[in-house]
Amino acid sequence: LEHDERGGLAVIDTATDEVLDSIAPVSTGGHSFLDLLGVTPDGSHVYWANYYHWVNIVKVSTNKVVKTLDVGKAFGRAGSMLFNLRGITPVSIAFTSDGSRAYMVCHDNFYVVVFDTGKRKFVGTIRVGQHPQGIVITPDDRFAYVTNAESEDVSVIELATNTVVTNIPLTSD
Repeated sequence: LEHDERGGLAVIDTATDEVLDSIAPVSTGGHSFLDLLGVTPDGSHVYWANYYHWVNIVKVSTNKVVKTLDVGKAFGRAGSMLFNLRGITPVSIAFTSDGSRAYMVCHDNFYVVVFDTGKRKFVGTIRVGQHPQGIVITPDDRFAYVTNAESEDVSVIELATNTVVTNIPLTSD
């Protein structure tokens, strides 16, 4: 997959470098922002975001957008909307090893948004440090580590409770 001139994705045969298909983004008024480009562990779906607050889910077998998510709305565990995060910038994504949850880092509002991939709905938000940039999940799915640029620390999230259990400073005084 490669970014194309329309803000979509180009599907490329890596053996021949030939463009096989082009996937048009759903029109949301933003730019495609490929810092958030993630593939589910089973390889069946690709998640990619535009610059504002939309994430497109592409089914790999058909190269079609099957759902567009508004990450600008934060949801609680029961699925009810808690607050609106308009203007956020999703910049990174990590999946649990079984692919059941996606954790999306939202740079401008200091949150990680939790998405249930089976139900295709948001199930929570986690407040982290200032201007989070990246996220990784441990192989045992116990913790996620989120790097925070402005606060110069790493938030450690316990995935069983979706809460920050500690912040590790990256600077010394």
